[in-house]
This record gives sequence, C-alpha cells and structure tokens, in this order.
Amino acid sequence: MKKIKPLKEYNTEASKGVYKHIYADVERFMQMKMKLRDISTLVYYNIKDELKGRSILDIGCGYGRFCFMAAQSAERVVGVDMTAQAIEVAKILRKALNDDKVEFILSEANDINLKEVFDYIYMGGVLEHIIDPDSAMKTIDGLLCKGGKLLIDCPAEFNFRGIISTAFWKLFNFPMTLTDVRVVTLSFIEELAKKYEYELLKVLGYGYSRGWSEMAYKDLEHRMSQVLKDVNDKIQMVDVDKKSFDSWVLEITNHYSKLLDDWKQREILKPIPVREEVIFNEDVLRDNNMPVKVVKEFFGQDIMTEPYYSDVYPYNTIGSIGIYILRKK
Repeated sequence: MKKIKPLKEYNTEASKGVYKHIYADVERFMQMKMKLRDISTLVYYNIKDELKGRSILDIGCGYGRFCFMAAQSAERVVGVDMTAQAIEVAKILRKALNDDKVEFILSEANDINLKEVFDYIYMGGVLEHIIDPDSAMKTIDGLLCKGGKLLIDCPAEFNFRGIISTAFWKLFNFPMTLTDVRVVTLSFIEELAKKYEYELLKVLGYGYSRGWSEMAYKDLEHRMSQVLKDVNDKIQMVDVDKKSFDSWVLEITNHYSKLLDDWKQREILKPIPVREEVIFNEDVLRDNNMPVKVVKEFFGQDIMTEPYYSDVYPYNTIGSIGIYILRKK
C-alpha cells in the first residue's frame, strides 16, 4: 500500500504553487470565486459605519475586492497577499479605480513588516490555510491597536457539506481542497481569542445553500469524484458506490432546502445588503489585458448565489462559512 503524504506537508509544498497558478488566470479565478464574493460584502457592512477616519489591513487580499470596498469608508487601507500575481492584478485594478487610499504589499501572513498599527484587520479565507496560526496571530496582534477589531471568515464544519467533507478528511487524511490544513470551528476561534486576550463580539453564518441544499449537493458530487479517485489510486479501495452516495446526498439536501425556506420566512436568514457601486476606468483595464466584463461582474453590486446570512444562535454556527468579529482587549 502506497503511503499517503501527511496533509500538512502536502499543503506546505503545494500552497504557493497552487495560488500562483490560479491567480495568473484572472478571468478563471474571478469566475471561480464569484459564488463566494458576497462574504466580503457582509463583513464590510458589519463595520462600514465605524470605518470613517480609521485604518484597516486586509491579510490575504487577493485582487483587493474587500480593500476597494473598505476604501469607500476608511481613511487608509493596506492589502497583503503572498502571491505576486494577485498583488500585480490588484495594483492594476487600483489604477483603474484611481484609488490612492489603498496600498498593496507582497508578504506572507506571519512575516508582515509594517511600522504601524491598524484599527481593523481582516483575514478572509486565510486561517484555514496557515500551518502555524500562533505565528500568524503574534504578527497580527502586533499590528492591531488596543481595542481594534479582528475580522475572520473561513469555511465552517457544522453543516451537512462540512460534516461529509470532514469525515473523508479524518478517515483518509486526504484534503477536500489543495490548500486547507485545518477545519476552523467556533471552539478553535474561542480558544484563539482566550489565548491572545481578545473578546469574541459577534458570530455570523453565511453560505447556507452551499452547506445544506442544492449547492451542497453539486459541490459534494464534484469533490467526492476527485477524492475517491485519488484515494482509490493511493490505498486501492474497491467497490465504491458513488451513484448511491449521490442519490442519498440529493435526498438529504432536497429536505434541507425546505428548512432554509422556512428560516428565510422566519427571518432567521436575512438578506445581505447590496454593496456600493465600484466604477473602473475601462481603458486602463483593457490596456492591461484585464477581462473587463468579468472584472465588472466580480466587483459588481448584484448579490450572487448566497444572498442570506444569520446572526441568530445557533443558526449562525451552521453556515458553510463562519464570520467572527473579535476585539483586542
């Protein structure tokens, strides 16, 4: 039997190469992330009214979607990403917006070298990729002012899709994505807050369709095919009834879709506000070979496939994405 490479080693080696590859194709990346773009909108609207005259650091900024939103209210915005391709595109987009409030820096999360502190720090889809969260938190803690807020969003486990995915992860030590090294649970965030003396102010749930209903079915159908193939190749499993599994998942997710409709009617799930319009200089985009239509759509106002969130316990803990707002004591 061929030994499966330990997950942490696998991701340490793969992470930068994966992101270098996917960020290089701007159109493909934006289309891939389109369904999750409303996370940053939700985070922004939870702090928008507080941002006037404030500074914010976005760690793992990608192409800068959150940065450009935050700059509509904040005094200073700095975006950091470990991938040179992402920073290069973000700077082109900044030029197309003529936005001098935003600065972009190439750096890893645990090695940010800035001689200032910020009122807010945002980590969107980052913590689940970091091998050493303590090292990152020490860096973050030194960059956040006393009383400042740390905003974290990451995939959550306690939903139908998350439980199935994590079960495969734990059973076979095999990732459902190339670069995730951990599942970030509420208890993990609470322990992190206690260790570094932060107060957990708010928990928001997002991505209920992706966690429970038709999007969960489509996502599991796609991911399981690849995972089963890879596991079979490595440990020689046989007689996997994928068709029966898909049928069972479809039945379960159809049932949960009805529950989501009920939660919407009861306002347990609430609509995400429509973001403010971002207007690009299209000539600058074209001059830099940016896909104008896709860029405008990615940064546009329309809410996409996940227009609902919850701040009602315990429903706010069972979305496919958890958003955590903490304050430094």
